[in-house]
Amino acid sequence: MATKKKKSTKKTNKRPKLTKTELKQRAKRRKAVTVISLVLLYIATSVLLILSFYSELLGGFGKGFKGFFLGVFGSASYLLPFAMVFGFFYYFIKKKQGGGYGKLYLLGGILTCVSVLSELHTFGGEPVALQIETLYNNGIEYSSGGIIGGFVGEAIKSVITFPGAAILFWALAVVLTVLFFYEPFVLLIDYIQDFAEDLNEGREKKPKAPKKEKEPKKEKEPKKSKKDKNPEEDDSPDEEESAPVKKPFDIDSVWGRDKESEKEEKPVPEPLEFIPDFDISDEDTKDTAGNMDIDIPFEEDFDTEAEAEFDDGGRTAAEEALLKEKDEIEDMLGGKADSDSEYPERPVNRKIEYKFPSIELLEDNKARGIGTTREALQEKLEKLENVLNEFGVDADVVNIEIGPAITRFEVQPKSGVRIAKIQSLQDDIKMHLAASSIRIAPIPGKTVVGIEIPNDKTTPVFVKELISSDEFNSHKSKLAFTVGMDITGKPVIGDLAKMPHVLIAGATGSGKSVCINTLITSILYKATPNEVKLIMIDPKVVELATYNGIPHLLIPVVTDPKKASSALNWAVMEMENRYKLFSQYRVKNIEGYNEYCEEIGDEEGKLPKIVIIIDELADLMMVASKEVEAAICRIAQLARAAGMHLVIATQRPSVNVVTGLIKANVPSRIAFAVSSQIDSRTILDMAGAEKLLGKGDMLYYPAGESKPLRVQGSLINEKETDRIVNVVKGNSEIYYDQDILEHLEKAETFEGDTKTREEEALDADELLPQAIEVILDANQASVSLLQRKLKLGYSRAARIVDQMEERGIVGPSEGSKPRQILITKEQFYEMNLNSNMD
Repeated sequence: MATKKKKSTKKTNKRPKLTKTELKQRAKRRKAVTVISLVLLYIATSVLLILSFYSELLGGFGKGFKGFFLGVFGSASYLLPFAMVFGFFYYFIKKKQGGGYGKLYLLGGILTCVSVLSELHTFGGEPVALQIETLYNNGIEYSSGGIIGGFVGEAIKSVITFPGAAILFWALAVVLTVLFFYEPFVLLIDYIQDFAEDLNEGREKKPKAPKKEKEPKKEKEPKKSKKDKNPEEDDSPDEEESAPVKKPFDIDSVWGRDKESEKEEKPVPEPLEFIPDFDISDEDTKDTAGNMDIDIPFEEDFDTEAEAEFDDGGRTAAEEALLKEKDEIEDMLGGKADSDSEYPERPVNRKIEYKFPSIELLEDNKARGIGTTREALQEKLEKLENVLNEFGVDADVVNIEIGPAITRFEVQPKSGVRIAKIQSLQDDIKMHLAASSIRIAPIPGKTVVGIEIPNDKTTPVFVKELISSDEFNSHKSKLAFTVGMDITGKPVIGDLAKMPHVLIAGATGSGKSVCINTLITSILYKATPNEVKLIMIDPKVVELATYNGIPHLLIPVVTDPKKASSALNWAVMEMENRYKLFSQYRVKNIEGYNEYCEEIGDEEGKLPKIVIIIDELADLMMVASKEVEAAICRIAQLARAAGMHLVIATQRPSVNVVTGLIKANVPSRIAFAVSSQIDSRTILDMAGAEKLLGKGDMLYYPAGESKPLRVQGSLINEKETDRIVNVVKGNSEIYYDQDILEHLEKAETFEGDTKTREEEALDADELLPQAIEVILDANQASVSLLQRKLKLGYSRAARIVDQMEERGIVGPSEGSKPRQILITKEQFYEMNLNSNMD
């Protein structure tokens, strides 16, 4: 009985058995208490380290605490508090996200390198005993490497000597630091890029797009070659050999030279006439494009599954657009090519009788002369020399060049004087000379620095002076055009054939449109319609409309931005056809092909050169940026040998208009006055255009030169342009290429039918299908979820969520709550399947 009672007593005193859930909860509580205790201990240690190393608040305890860590870790102890704070946050972030703790290992390696380098710096090549007590005391007394740095450093030093150890650990420290900061640096760059994209998109969505708006961006700085050196410098009375002898600059030499040059009058050549030695038939000849095989490049193999959920057809809208346009163009041009190996027939071009306009249609320069007086020039010279002397710059003014808009003082610095020292005085010189703007830059080919100061009065450069010059009339190229006059008063003649494409940019009213008008006028005076054809694109409607009806035009001036995109696409096809002809007759370029036609006596088979003029690129980029950019880049890359050249003008030199691809393929630049240095760098890849005076003052930067040349642009007014156009239209036959016009009309009709679907396809992000799967798997839709799962920036993730809302996949935003998901995973798969089957 007693035994039974004892058993019953044991049963009553036994603790109740815990369930699995209760055991798990108890284990979690213990773990939480342990973690909290460790965290508090960690935080307390970090606080003690910070107070001990960077304050005196802890008194003797702080000194002892600091001494212990100095003895163990050496100088690296000063970084230890910050390392612990970083490690604390990094550990919990990685634990939540999942992943390794590589940053902590890198941080430990960096601290070790700091300890070792402190040891090597403190004792150099002197041997140190590898004893814990000695190394500990050295760390406290000298802030060397402590026990860790001492053992590692002295061990390595004994093997590869002090220099080898120093080089090794410095290199190791640099590598570990780069690896440590690489990921946050890349994330920072991505965030900045996303932020910039948001700003650009915000500007593009504004209802008004003012043409004066400029968006800043940055670029590189090229240089200029010796080709821009003035050939008349050798005739200057002040030679550079006289520079070592310091004497007052004789201003009479410059003044007398300019007066003599002013007296010279250049003979005006007789107007040229083009007299054909054949009769023009009344019958229409065959068009160039009528018998050509056109093969439009397009992508066939891109993934339709990625786009299928927001498109009704099996193909995306963009692909269907390309396919339909390809078929229509092939039908229009005579059927689809059987194979790429077939060559097009040689074109037969209509010959147009052309009479060159008279030079008398242009106005004489009645204001010709020097834009400053002798007294003003002498005063500026004295002030400039005084400023240089006051600031201790040992330099002499050795020559003066008086241009139409500016005067350049050539300053020769003495040995040991840096150019940067002269350039740093820019604001002081500007103030002392009371100048609106000055520009200081070395002159290529000379041992002098040019200080360019505006004249009291700008002397206009009329286009008649340049067209009647020997430089223009003796130029062999049919694409030569007048640019303006340089500082020495010498005509500057450009050649589109060598450029081969040019970008013209500047603020409103700076002279950009006048430059385009002088270019067109130069072509009218230099080439016949059989030699050069023009395609003019003018989204602003009013700038180039006056040229409608001239025989050089292939089609009327294009003012509709949508038609402009189709015109550029036609130019791409024409370029490809010409290359097929060159391949068929084994010639390399248009010059070789035309020579071949001359040899066989086929004058009508010659191909004209084509100049495509775009007056405002910004308007085109706002309507169809991808198509326009792709066509421009395609033409710019390959069209030189085919005799096709681009002239692109814009008054908005921002990076979303003048994109990197366009800049890379358009090597020649003409920059007029802009409002900021950032705009100048966007155009020229260097500063300088922000210091121009406006009204035709430009930096001319053709391909092949390393630095731009300052030029005063030639001037032509509306009355002169109207007179020339009326005479040219009255003396010549007007003929437009009907095939191009039909192509533009069909392209416009087709684009109107497919606009909505194409825009929808192009607007969709390529990660949209993957993002939809992510939110369906997680059963929640938020921007932060896409950021974590797809490793995206905030801007792109937010755009993808907006696209889901537009397609009815997620609901509208509800503040801080996740968005409601409106479809199931089965519906999403069904949408994909139906799209692919269609």
